[in-house]
Amino acid sequence: MPSYYEGFPLSFLECSLRGMAPVITTNNAIPYFFKDEKEFLSIDIKRSGNLYDQLHKICNDYNLRMSIGKAVKEK
Repeated sequence: MPSYYEGFPLSFLECSLRGMAPVITTNNAIPYFFKDEKEFLSIDIKRSGNLYDQLHKICNDYNLRMSIGKAVKEK
């Protein structure tokens, strides 16, 4: 479930440590330290369909999922 405010989400760290591709809202500190589409996928909190789109994208694109997971874990 997207949050309207979170300083630095722990779920992002949990995904990163496991080499999983995080899908997050960008109303936090993450975009200042990581690159969208390279180290995470962002969702627009005001567009509910955007969450579905990004989850569908990451679930159906193995190479994208693996490259984001690897990039974020290495950082």
